[in-house]
Amino acid sequence: SMLESEFPGILEMRSETVPITQTIQADAVRVVDIACYPEHPGIYKEGERAFVDPSGTTQLLFYNTDGNLQCEILRWDEEWSLPVSSSADIDVQMQITGNPQDSLRNGEIVIKTDLLMNTVTKTEKGKNMI
Repeated sequence: SMLESEFPGILEMRSETVPITQTIQADAVRVVDIACYPEHPGIYKEGERAFVDPSGTTQLLFYNTDGNLQCEILRWDEEWSLPVSSSADIDVQMQITGNPQDSLRNGEIVIKTDLLMNTVTKTEKGKNMI
């Protein structure tokens, strides 16, 4: 007898870095720590494109001009899309790469982070493998 099973067919694997820049109004003299936490992205398809909305939070610890330690939590929301067949499924994994960078300007903290998006596009139903 023949065994038949279904495996999804992988159509494409893609890695792309999405730069994230955040600015907060703060009288800071020194940033102590930055931690970025990506959330599971929402994915929706429209025609021949898939739209991914990577979002997450950044936690920021800094000393202000009075010497007090301050904590701020910022949300970030980006929009990213890729071409995809309307019958395909998409898996997305996100991770922060490298260390977030900060710079102090007059009354502002600017945070730059790189978000690595790994996407796998698969056939929806799977291929029959015998």
